[in-house]
Amino acid sequence: MTKLIKKIRRKLKDTSLREILYLFLLRFYYKFFKYNSCSVLDTDWKFLIVLDACRYDMFKEINHLKGILKPVLSKGSTTQEWIKKNFNNKKANKVIYVSSNPYISNLKLKEYFGKNPFKKVIDVWDFGWDEKKQTVLPNIVVKECKKAIKQYPNVERFIFHFMQPHYPFLGTEKKQIGWKNSREKISKGKIMDQGYNVWEKLKKGLIKKEEVLRDYKENLQIVLKEIEKFVYPLPGKVIITADHGNALGEKRVYGHPSGIYMKELVEVPWFEVKDK
Repeated sequence: MTKLIKKIRRKLKDTSLREILYLFLLRFYYKFFKYNSCSVLDTDWKFLIVLDACRYDMFKEINHLKGILKPVLSKGSTTQEWIKKNFNNKKANKVIYVSSNPYISNLKLKEYFGKNPFKKVIDVWDFGWDEKKQTVLPNIVVKECKKAIKQYPNVERFIFHFMQPHYPFLGTEKKQIGWKNSREKISKGKIMDQGYNVWEKLKKGLIKKEEVLRDYKENLQIVLKEIEKFVYPLPGKVIITADHGNALGEKRVYGHPSGIYMKELVEVPWFEVKDK
């Protein structure tokens, strides 16, 4: 409890009342904002590959895989919103979910829905964690995806959730804040103060936008290289998408706060992979 109080105090100290009020007003506005979002389970695919926090414009620029790309609108600006609004129905129980995101886990899903709505969730975020990089590396996710396909040959659908291009950025050797806090909080109930993440640093002017954008794009390149080696032998329709996007200062928003459905946060790629 003491650690939690200290963390709240630091956040309040670092966040001005003006900023808190601004985000509150944005959320209030978007609460009544109506848009045609993509219902994931109502679309056609055998394998759905989810890139965490991948903007449509960034994917369009970086992607070199062959296929058909279009923008779609996500149901949320955070992973939690995306999960809650897409998978609270019986269609989810036909899906195996390979997850590198701690917010999509057997523990959190029971919290969201009262039970796990999927046929099975494989918690790669827990056992496949890289302590040095503070995330789950894409090659580890690919390894577990291959295992799942082999182990469950008769399952109708698979979702493979990669953490990239979400920070921390794999291409830089600079010390970064990763997913350790989320992982510890979910698996062990621990809350720690890790300091500023990349978006907080960008907001405070501690790093340059050009530097962040470069590393963000490189993170996407890294995960797409792993995916390219993996997808072409897959026996069925493959779609690459994202749970949400990310803001880099547009409308004075950084990262992907919940309940804010601006274009940079909800416009994501919907890419149908085609043969080489």
